[in-house]
Amino acid sequence: MVALEVVAGALIRGTRVLATRRAAGRSQGGLWEFPGGKIEPGETPQQALQRELNEELGLSVAVGPWMATSEVVVRDRPLRMRLYEVQGTGQLQLHDHDALVWVNAERLLKLRWAPADVPLLNRVAERLRAG
Repeated sequence: MVALEVVAGALIRGTRVLATRRAAGRSQGGLWEFPGGKIEPGETPQQALQRELNEELGLSVAVGPWMATSEVVVRDRPLRMRLYEVQGTGQLQLHDHDALVWVNAERLLKLRWAPADVPLLNRVAERLRAG
């Protein structure tokens, strides 16, 4: 089966990163994630991330360097998630999530994360600690 291709953004400010919680009643509701979503046909990962963060959070983002990739199976479907560092402007709005937090490296590792995000946590924590 072909993997579902998704992207996520690590919006980092100083020594903290933005984490968003999936709304109850949605797939993986109540779990934390780096915001993002599916790459649509004809989109580059960067274009998909810009679109998704605008739709989910009302942000305009500049996509920076690739940070890490996770490959997991979620509900019998392979999923490949690429994480990029992003810089965003705009007022944060919650459209698909019910909460957001800015967390440092230590707090990052204590949240209950969605399965696709878990393999990315150590890389993000390293980046936060490096400043």
